[in-house]
Amino acid sequence: MSSLVRRTRLFVDGVDHWMNGKRMWLISGNILVIGLLVFILNYPLMKVSIVNIEGPEMWHHRAMDIAAPVGDSNLFHYDFEQVGRRLQAAFGARAQCDVQYVVPRGVSVVLTPTDPSLWTVAGRGVRADGALFATEADMPPSPIWRQTARRDQHVQTEAHLAAGVWSEVVDGDARFEHGASEWMRDAQRGWTMLAGNGQTRIILGWNNIEKRAAAAARLLEQRDSTLLSGCTIDARFDGRLIVRPDRRTAAVQPAAQVRQRDGETMALHLPVSTHRQGG
Repeated sequence: MSSLVRRTRLFVDGVDHWMNGKRMWLISGNILVIGLLVFILNYPLMKVSIVNIEGPEMWHHRAMDIAAPVGDSNLFHYDFEQVGRRLQAAFGARAQCDVQYVVPRGVSVVLTPTDPSLWTVAGRGVRADGALFATEADMPPSPIWRQTARRDQHVQTEAHLAAGVWSEVVDGDARFEHGASEWMRDAQRGWTMLAGNGQTRIILGWNNIEKRAAAAARLLEQRDSTLLSGCTIDARFDGRLIVRPDRRTAAVQPAAQVRQRDGETMALHLPVSTHRQGG
């Protein structure tokens, strides 16, 4: 009995000794891993040293104030998501902001200016989703949207609607995106645009905007003196267009300007009728 107890005790002591050895290795390993982690987190090579701003030059200073690292500039302490949110809050609808890590110690900030679908009379841009923004950078030309509302909340609501309907016009024919000068609506005629030549007015009404815009674009491709001299194209009808010459506009057009635009008309003949069936 005593020998069994002695053997059992020896076995237990051996297990304890083996476990103590394992514990020492585990503790040593943990200390080594923690030390290595601390070294990596504080090693100079892991600090942000370059912040590159891509976008309009006039935005660089403001973007750098937001994107520049603070404190020890450690890469692991740099909050890319928070910097992106702060940039987007600062630039709003004016730009799309993207923040990325660049190997080995860089941060890239890309500011992409929003191309306005429309401009307000006051010079603010209207984004494709209707968001209004003030711009400080050079932007491509877009039609001027003549809103009717005066209060800001009403202007924002109208902008959302105007941008949405304008997208239907562009879907009808993409050339209108840079081929129209004004975009508006009124209670009597609905949505109306002024062609880029400043002489041709196109009335689209309230519905079927995409099809009506496409029909008007095909008509504008014709080399017709009435279209070139200024007219009103009424597209509010079922498969037909009404063209009304504007004699006052035509009278003031120099012949040289008319000849210059002769090769620029937009091309498929559509029937012209006075039979009204739509709105």
